[in-house]
Amino acid sequence: MAPSSTGPWQGNLRRALTDRQASRLHHLSSDTYSDSQRNRNQVSEAVLPTTGAAARALATQNSHGNEHGDNSLSQQFEKKRFRLDASRYLPDIHRKDLIVLHFTAGTSCESAFRTWQTDPKRIATAYGVDPNGAIVEFFPPEAWAYHLGVKGTSHHDKRSIGIEIANVGPLQQDTENPDQLNWWPRNWGVPFCRKQERERYVQAEYRGMKYFAAMPQAQTAATAALVNFLCERFGIPKVASEEARRGDYNLSGFATYQGVASHSNFRRDKWDVGPAFRWDSLGF
Repeated sequence: MAPSSTGPWQGNLRRALTDRQASRLHHLSSDTYSDSQRNRNQVSEAVLPTTGAAARALATQNSHGNEHGDNSLSQQFEKKRFRLDASRYLPDIHRKDLIVLHFTAGTSCESAFRTWQTDPKRIATAYGVDPNGAIVEFFPPEAWAYHLGVKGTSHHDKRSIGIEIANVGPLQQDTENPDQLNWWPRNWGVPFCRKQERERYVQAEYRGMKYFAAMPQAQTAATAALVNFLCERFGIPKVASEEARRGDYNLSGFATYQGVASHSNFRRDKWDVGPAFRWDSLGF
């Protein structure tokens, strides 16, 4: 779901996007700019009542065992408001041995849902995690959709469960005000935060970018809880290799990999899940 890292800004962060690239980024995360205008920190009202529930479920799981914790967590999934139509994913069931982490390049799971629901190409992930820690189940995890975009094969889409973390992704310094960091809409012209707001971003060089939007603690805890829940449910190894954590591209190396990986492990032109995700939160 994240915007591509190839293009005119790679190696030159200040160069303008072409019209085609700007259009592609907008298609990947429709309405996220209008969401940001309303409130940079706002998430969907439909999932606000479950704020922090995933983190609490994780604590329950750690205290009382996997079975009780897994049940507590699954009961908190939003499965109605943002449920994709059956025509927007593929219902045939495949064995799962892989979890792939993404970020949406937007502000909420609702924005991703609106994009996927109107796109006949069946591009989606089974789950999303909002900044407040609310977990959305877009379609049954036994099914699949085209979330990786690996040319020539859908094998990895079928064997994996995708998780979209609602996060705007890479940031750039404003061309006129270097103390301001912007995200991608309007040719990297939408303010995200000031550089003094260190808690709102991570500074790390990765694929031509230097700054990435931070992921809130509630969102990180919920993502970790969801990953552990899915590993338990589907028998996916609780493994996250160093290559996965670094976000290294290695399509052949990940062809038989089982465990947790990043979108960027399968695509050279992607940033997600990016340096802002705290892999140690998974607990393995």
